[in-house]
Amino acid sequence: MVVDCSIVIRLLANLDGDDLLRQRLARTVHAPTLIDAEVASVVRGLTITTKPNVQITAERVQITAERAHEMLTDYAGLRIVRHPMQPLQRRVAHR
Repeated sequence: MVVDCSIVIRLLANLDGDDLLRQRLARTVHAPTLIDAEVASVVRGLTITTKPNVQITAERVQITAERAHEMLTDYAGLRIVRHPMQPLQRRVAHR
């Protein structure tokens, strides 16, 4: 399974009703190497935002530095096989 940042952030948010997502991401998944920077950026943004429209669900989200640390620790524990993007870029234009 290939994941992107939005799915990982949703998992790290640990929301009610995400049991199936937790099951699926309990196994090894694949992502572009860029995911590390994207996840770190989103988690940091959630700690500093004051914008009312920043959300993971229908509710406004702002997290503490402690919660950010927990999310990044949980992220480090995920089994993600990272794939470099450079070799794959030529395939974008081909079907």
